Amino acid sequence: MRSPFRPLLLAVLLGGSPAVAETVAIERSRLAELEHQAAKVPGLERELAAARAELARSRITAPERPTAWVPPEVEQAVAKAPPTPAASTLPALAPGAEVSVIDLLNHYETDPVAAEARYAGRKFRVRGVIAQLDKAMFTAPYLVIFRLPGRSAALECAVSPDDRFGKVYLTGDRTRVVGERGNQRVTFANVGTEVVVEGRCTGGKAGLIRFVQARTVSSR
Repeated sequence: MRSPFRPLLLAVLLGGSPAVAETVAIERSRLAELEHQAAKVPGLERELAAARAELARSRITAPERPTAWVPPEVEQAVAKAPPTPAASTLPALAPGAEVSVIDLLNHYETDPVAAEARYAGRKFRVRGVIAQLDKAMFTAPYLVIFRLPGRSAALECAVSPDDRFGKVYLTGDRTRVVGERGNQRVTFANVGTEVVVEGRCTGGKAGLIRFVQARTVSSR
């Protein structure tokens, strides 16, 4: 006859009752899991430090928005210009007023909300050095574009040429807009020269400010 005390005796010899042995096994597995997770922490910290370093390098080497080349005449004009006052400190823009391109672009870079309130929907003049010219085929207006060194914002003026000239074109090197009438040739705009353009500002979006119905008042 099998003794009823034999299972209990075996449990005692193995380190306790079956319930106690089961509890110990659960506690040991939990301990092993915690040790496994703790072993990952140094590695995770190293990965996090590496990711932070890579992010810092990318912020230094990669600009948030692309910038474009400007001629040296633009850089010289910026170097000579006085500091730009904050747009929010200036009085309301008078009709036909003349604004420095440098000030206008700085306002849209530093405080676009105040700049939009000041310039959008108004007709006035801007003075600045042409950074770029462009013209689409089969269209009369050409684009006079102003930029500042190291900046992505641009002012784009759609200028209507003198309608007495039957042919208006952008030269192959894209530095001049020329009008032809018979044997007469006239340069309307030249990269690197200072001009005064009058038009209506339609506002700025994504770093691009537009002038429409524009005309060149003077150049030198």
